[in-house]
Formats: sequence, C-alpha cells, structure tokens
Amino acid sequence: MVSYGIEPRVEHYGCLIDMLGRAGFVAEALKLVGRMPVEPGPVVWSSLLSACRNQGEASLAEIVAKNMIESDPNNGSPYVLLSHVYGKLGRWDDFRIAKKVMMEKKLTKVAGTSWIEIDGYIHKFVSGDRFHLKTKEIYAVLDALSSF
Repeated sequence: MVSYGIEPRVEHYGCLIDMLGRAGFVAEALKLVGRMPVEPGPVVWSSLLSACRNQGEASLAEIVAKNMIESDPNNGSPYVLLSHVYGKLGRWDDFRIAKKVMMEKKLTKVAGTSWIEIDGYIHKFVSGDRFHLKTKEIYAVLDALSSF
C-alpha cells in the first residue's frame, strides 16, 4: 500500500526490520521479510541477522546467515554476525568454527555506513570512525541518548 505518494523500497523495509529486531520482535521481523513485495536483498538480511545477534536467536541466525552466504559467498558479514551470536550465547566452539571458516576463505566484513543530508550537505558515517569533523558533538549526543 502506498501512503503519502511514497512507494516502499527495500531500504524502508530494512529500517522497519531493524527497528522490530531492536525492539525484540525478531519473529515479526521474519514474517515481514516473508510478506515483502520486493526481494529482501543484503540490507534486509543483514538487519535481520543483526537482530538475531542482539536477541540471542541462534537457530534463526543460522538460517539467515546460510541464506546470505548462498546469495553472496564472498561476504564476510554473515560469519562475523553469526560468530557474535555464538559468543553472546557462550557457544565458543561454534564461534571458533565461524571465525575459522571466514579466515580460510579470506573473507572480511565491510564496515557499516550510513548517510544523512543536512542543509544540502551529505554526512557519511562509518562504523567506528572517529575522523568526522563533528565527532566530538556526535558522540556527546550518542552518550546523552544512551543514558536514557
């Protein structure tokens, strides 16, 4: 359904799945993936896998990671996220296996990025980056938000 003249795209679904996952509604996020009128793609699968990591949903994480690996065998992200699920649950043997497979295949994880436009200027953020001109201000806001 189109509201306000905006046709939902895969990026919109990725954001919604991310929010559902962060709120603990991983099963609902998975149902949404199944009902999407567009092909999920890596953004959606990564959001769902991150939600599995955050909520400790290992069985679902394994299914999502398998799907991601089949669609892009050269992407290290599913291995990293899956290993984090295992680590969170104390499944250290599985953690080591995921890391070992990743190293054997010489895979790396690309850092997460996001963009926002403010006053006609596009600001790009890379996960863990401390080189942005407004780094101090950004982290001050993040610290204030995380105190709630």
